[in-house]
Amino acid sequence: DRLYIDVYYSIVIVGVIQTFIVSLVLSLLGLLVNPFFYTLLLLLVVHLSLLTYNVVLSFLNNYDKLFFTLLIMVVVINSFSYLSTQFYRDNFSDDNIGPDSAYTCKTYFSCLMNSVNVGLRAGGGISDNFNFQAGGSAGIYIGRLIFDVIFFIMVNLILLGIFFGIIVDSFKELRDEMSKRKKDEDDVCFTCGRNRAELERQGVDFTAHLKFHDIWN
Repeated sequence: DRLYIDVYYSIVIVGVIQTFIVSLVLSLLGLLVNPFFYTLLLLLVVHLSLLTYNVVLSFLNNYDKLFFTLLIMVVVINSFSYLSTQFYRDNFSDDNIGPDSAYTCKTYFSCLMNSVNVGLRAGGGISDNFNFQAGGSAGIYIGRLIFDVIFFIMVNLILLGIFFGIIVDSFKELRDEMSKRKKDEDDVCFTCGRNRAELERQGVDFTAHLKFHDIWN
């Protein structure tokens, strides 16, 4: 029975076979396609620590929530991109590309790509790559002010906060569950279910009790 349990734990729980298959596939891809795939072998470090495994699970267990949050962000940024194309296409600037480049905000698609790229990465939102045009009227200034503030609040504060909050909450739940499991392993007898405090109140040494109730005996 113990041999069966050990084999089952190694294959199903620890995932030795799955890890071997992934390692083999990545090694073959690195050999036959591109050496880049060798670097992905380092990701298998998640099997060396339960904590790193929980970090990965915090993403995988909430992939649907994260996907729909990203989808909502893209939809919101899409609306702002349309407004950028209509009213603020000449305000976009990027020091890394020329002002007449096709990658600036000249078309709706280029505005959308730049809004996603800059809006999600920049701390101040899309306004970090927008300049105010000289000689603009007060109405244009107020419109830009409202545009920048609403984008920053909706995308950078609310939606990105929700996205990272989902990951942090999931990791916290997994960490708390791991701590609870560790506490049970240290303070509860696996065989009879009695805890350390209960046994010590009765004058029973918990360590000696565990040896007496050895699950492999």
